[in-house]
Amino acid sequence: MTPLKIIQVGSGGWGKSWLKFLSESNDWELAGLVSRGGENLEQAKSQWQLSDDLCFADLDEALATSADAVLVTVPHHLHVPVARKALEAGKHVLCEKPISDDFQAAVDLVSFAEST
Repeated sequence: MTPLKIIQVGSGGWGKSWLKFLSESNDWELAGLVSRGGENLEQAKSQWQLSDDLCFADLDEALATSADAVLVTVPHHLHVPVARKALEAGKHVLCEKPISDDFQAAVDLVSFAEST
């Protein structure tokens, strides 16, 4: 099976453990890491030998790549806008829990995902 190309959004918190999982899995290929920069990004680049061309400060730039899916590991309040943007770009989405701190926003996102 060909590994799915995934963009991970977020390099801190849960993002650190996901990077480890992705690097050890034969099912996924890291196609990009979106991060606002700083210590978490530098640590990820060093630990997982990520080249600069795999690291993005802008989600839109990362979404323009040939990735299949987006993994959302940013803080909860950013889950819905990041997931929605990924869905709008035609990507599959895997989101850390909770999908949202707002129940109605979560329901709306699921409805949107079903329609795309």
